[in-house]
Amino acid sequence: MQLEVFGALVAIFLAIVATAHIVLTDRSWMIFYDTESVLPAIVRNSVLAGEPQHWSLSAVLFIPEMAVYWIVATLVPGVKAAFLVNAVVNLFLVYGSVRLLAAFGLRGQSQRRKIVAALLVVTAVVVLIQFDTTRRWDSLELPSLLLTDTFYLATLLALPLVAAAAISAVSPRKPRRTNPAADPSASKRDHGGNGRAFRPWGSLIILVVISAGSVLTNPLYIAWVAAPLLLVLALVRRQLRDGWRSVVLVTGALLGGSAIGFLARVPFGSLIGKSSAAYADPTRPLVTFVYYLRLLVNRLADPLGVVSIGCMVALFVTSVLLFRVAVRRGLVGPAIIAGLGWLTPLLTVVGLLAVGAVGSRYLQPLYFTPVLALISAVGLAAPMRVPRAPRLVFPIASLLVGVVIAALVATTLVPAAGRVDSAIRCVDNWITASGQTGAGRYWTIRGPKAYLSDPRQLIQVNTQFNGYAWLTNRADFSRRRVSFILADTTHGAPRVPDSARHLPHSERRCGRYTILDYGSNVLRIGQVGGPGQP
Repeated sequence: MQLEVFGALVAIFLAIVATAHIVLTDRSWMIFYDTESVLPAIVRNSVLAGEPQHWSLSAVLFIPEMAVYWIVATLVPGVKAAFLVNAVVNLFLVYGSVRLLAAFGLRGQSQRRKIVAALLVVTAVVVLIQFDTTRRWDSLELPSLLLTDTFYLATLLALPLVAAAAISAVSPRKPRRTNPAADPSASKRDHGGNGRAFRPWGSLIILVVISAGSVLTNPLYIAWVAAPLLLVLALVRRQLRDGWRSVVLVTGALLGGSAIGFLARVPFGSLIGKSSAAYADPTRPLVTFVYYLRLLVNRLADPLGVVSIGCMVALFVTSVLLFRVAVRRGLVGPAIIAGLGWLTPLLTVVGLLAVGAVGSRYLQPLYFTPVLALISAVGLAAPMRVPRAPRLVFPIASLLVGVVIAALVATTLVPAAGRVDSAIRCVDNWITASGQTGAGRYWTIRGPKAYLSDPRQLIQVNTQFNGYAWLTNRADFSRRRVSFILADTTHGAPRVPDSARHLPHSERRCGRYTILDYGSNVLRIGQVGGPGQP
């Protein structure tokens, strides 16, 4: 138990280090203020304002992520503070899921080795986050997206959980155990979990439940998790408990759970403003290829990007090598984990090019799954003689880590929690004091709207001043007349309606933002539409 507490504290420390890095770089804009990142705050503030709930969301419903943010925001006052704590919680959830994968993937090995494996994965993630420094949302700075709630965190977390359940279901009944004489740290009771608590049918039920919940919130689960796992199982079928029978059983569980998830999405149809099929366009393969090539070239133009891409490639190659070694040794857990490390990125890239879906966020498995293969590296490493630690070592070490965590929180996160972007604070103060309702383009108003005490005071419009119902509450458009326009230096202002083009107005500048104030509700918003409008 002491060892588990120590591992959890180290994981929290690493999560705080990653969050502190984001706070101190331009990446903080992407994590705490950008368009999609702030969606959980906009949803919660809309509910608290008493607005009717009639949302237009993407094909992703963000149900688990919204729940986590809501819990955090209820306990932590302030939008910025909630986002900061949420970032730490997200990385700790990564540790928890990876720790579970290590427990089942390294069956028969010591608790200490499993904790080391999980911490190694989280450490690698935190190191990769250090290379993400810009405010660009559409870039290959992917590891830092784990700190947000709107870039498919729940789907990524499902991957180690599903892999753990699958390993439990297909592993031989008598796993190969570590030689206690060669590895004195191994525990006969294996407190870290060796998977024996789950029988095959129980594991299959877990697969059904996770698949159903994952598809309900994000159908991308099938491409990121289910398909790669099934292919890996087919590749290692000879090492499985019952060969092809195990593959068939897991396939049935994954497909059955996914089917339940799709059926469960039906009642949420009114929330989905853009279906999954709308994201694909296989008729333009060259356009898709050029898009992803541009992302790669832009990332390699930055020295930090070169290091980041180099680490990703190194982890990918390592996954391939670990997979071969694990298969040769007949170790099911390490083989499945390492197999996911190289097969999932390949399927992701090929799949995106085939269906014509564009978006850097879809490439997150390129980093996440090869990092998981580090668990296999620990499992395949030769046993080491580790002397038994004195009884007070871990309590003292945990206390020291706790002190360091408190110091980091006090010197970095607490000051950052009270520092909202000055331009956004200026805009929100003016809007709150005016008591007026205004409009602006999607890319402009999302940050100010998330931090506004009453989010109904900012309404999304497109360039033609028509209502833009995308990742927002359609109830906002019950007000069709506004008195001011919010513009910024990057995206500019929408076209002023012809009826108000020559009316007098004043300008108020707040950093990158400009408020065009007409004094009264003389600006009429046009018809409401969704994605696809300019």
